[in-house]
Amino acid sequence: MNKKNETLTDLAYTEIRELILTGQLKPQELITENSLQQRLNLGRTPIREAILRLANKKLIIIHPRKGIEVAPITVKMIHDIFQVRLMFEPNALKYSAPNLSKEWLREMLDRFYEYQSRNILTDSKIVLEYVKLDDYFHRSLIAPLNNDYVTSLVDSYSDHFLFIRSSIVPVYYANDKTGHKEIIEALINDDIETACKTLEAHINYSYTEMIDYYVKKDLLQVSPKF
Repeated sequence: MNKKNETLTDLAYTEIRELILTGQLKPQELITENSLQQRLNLGRTPIREAILRLANKKLIIIHPRKGIEVAPITVKMIHDIFQVRLMFEPNALKYSAPNLSKEWLREMLDRFYEYQSRNILTDSKIVLEYVKLDDYFHRSLIAPLNNDYVTSLVDSYSDHFLFIRSSIVPVYYANDKTGHKEIIEALINDDIETACKTLEAHINYSYTEMIDYYVKKDLLQVSPKF
């Protein structure tokens, strides 16, 4: 592949990934190379290479000689992501907490209070903003570790986590029952033990709510399309 095609492939990958992670392409939706070419105004080669990369990331499933499908959301996907988060994030926070900036923590507290006052349940753009803020917050909690292996671990599930969350209406965000403010306030007060316990409870709560939402909406029933 020449340099120009490589650049266009990166562009195609970024744009298709964004369509998936923002819910513009839905789980189990059937797509074609032609439709993506027209939608993104890009050529066949970069679209095809991008699809292969997304298939390697398990965001797309290629059915040989049959079609291309946006990956389904499964109980196992949700369970596996939250199991890793539960084992890893509260423990990592114990080591990163002393190096978190109090100024940054207060900024995050203000931002979460701001979203609590906005009507995030009826505005998809605000929901997406909140989901991205949530992702940024959790990544930043462990960023002070400056550990390449930790970063790689988080990267391995972050796209799928965004994918899952962008596909639901996050009712539990409305009153911030997820505990973001409590985590931040504990860290500001240098109460690391409480912060870690609250983060653990937050992950458990989010898991339960997410499974409950998908089961009630019958969105975890994967039916064959081919």
